[in-house]
Amino acid sequence: MQAVVINSTGGPEVLQLVQEHPIPKRAAGQVLVRITSSSVNPVDTQLRAGTLPETVGGPNALDGKYPKVLGGDLAGTVEEADEGSQFKKGDAVAALTPYFWHDTQQGTYAQYAVAEESHLARVPAAVDPAVAGGLPLVALTAWQALQEGKPQSGQRVLVLAASGGVGHMAVQLGKSLGLTVVAVAGPSNAAWAKEALGADEVVDYTKQDFAEVYRQQPFDIAIDCLPDALDKCLSVLKPTGHYSHIQNLGTDPAVMQRLRQQHEAGKGPSISHIFVTPNGAQLEHVLQLMADGKVKLEVAKVFPLSEVADAHRQVETGHTRGKVVLQDLGSKPVAPQYFAPGQSVWRSNWLLLKGNVWYVAATVLTYVCNYTVFPGFITYVVPFPALGSWYSLLLVATYGIGDVTGKLLPLWRPARPQATVLGLAVARLLLFLALFSVALLLQAGPYVFFPAVELGGCYK
Repeated sequence: MQAVVINSTGGPEVLQLVQEHPIPKRAAGQVLVRITSSSVNPVDTQLRAGTLPETVGGPNALDGKYPKVLGGDLAGTVEEADEGSQFKKGDAVAALTPYFWHDTQQGTYAQYAVAEESHLARVPAAVDPAVAGGLPLVALTAWQALQEGKPQSGQRVLVLAASGGVGHMAVQLGKSLGLTVVAVAGPSNAAWAKEALGADEVVDYTKQDFAEVYRQQPFDIAIDCLPDALDKCLSVLKPTGHYSHIQNLGTDPAVMQRLRQQHEAGKGPSISHIFVTPNGAQLEHVLQLMADGKVKLEVAKVFPLSEVADAHRQVETGHTRGKVVLQDLGSKPVAPQYFAPGQSVWRSNWLLLKGNVWYVAATVLTYVCNYTVFPGFITYVVPFPALGSWYSLLLVATYGIGDVTGKLLPLWRPARPQATVLGLAVARLLLFLALFSVALLLQAGPYVFFPAVELGGCYK
């Protein structure tokens, strides 16, 4: 199967698309899923870069586990399950698998993955599987963070980083629970958080300090995805409130433990350190909310598996609204079909229709040659009735071989998908010039290029 693997930590360039990675073997109680979509989460980029804190594995967490397939989110269809399983072949499912962590070589940047039955959720018909792969980690993180606070309708919740993957789900899920939601977001997302996500109030953090604005209006629950907002969050929480801190690069477990001990001593709100847990039942609940139109996943960008390096670069900007989704996980680079039965050459498919551009270019080149480099060139070529055939063969060969070359280049440099475009352009240009020269030799003879060559005592 196709999969994206890493064999060492580093930048996005260490991500490699391989064609023959082994399909994972299913154990009893597990389901083999053919993946339709997955997604890139910040933890994926941290695991790839080797920037995990020591408390959660450290930079050497993957030692001995290469090649590692990254990713934990998946949506797709059941390929194989136990006899008597609640899941049957062809069922649309989604899951957060534990593969996003460093305990296994498996992952979901691949065509197939296995998942525990308890981690799987059915995807309702109203939810697009091509998008559902972006939901599991962020939806479960937000849901579990809210549930830790034992929410009750009418309570007030503060959501930081409200435009991010977890944040934008927390806003919507909070509203589905009947909570009054205050969202903190940047200037480009403040209006969106209110109008699209349904936040009751929004704070633009570039203009206001939420700790100052709500010092006299404390919250029941605070959802914090940030590395440096703990003290401010605690300052606007009720003594009976709850602080849900979501694991990030700035998390200090010692501080979390100290705050728990203070709460147990009757000093301060209750504390949760959220590290998401796969849960099929919870995910199925969120998917149903999505099908009912109460929750939506904001998809910032979609990338094919071959461009996963660019997907990582996008997430690492730290300014992605919603999620980055991976699709087309089952696609394979194959040579295009040029001739369809019963159709003419030029109408066989879209690739050849685009090839007409090369026909026009060749015609223009012919006339340029006639009046510049090879005066009288047209008199050699035009009288031949095979002109159309020559150009058809020339252009089909140029476009075809160039296209195949361009599609092979990503296999050589999987982390540089832009090589496809460069490969197509360079390969087609060089092939056209070479084949055009061959056509001239076949049609008009070598003296087209060497008009002053003396053969047998006379000039040809």
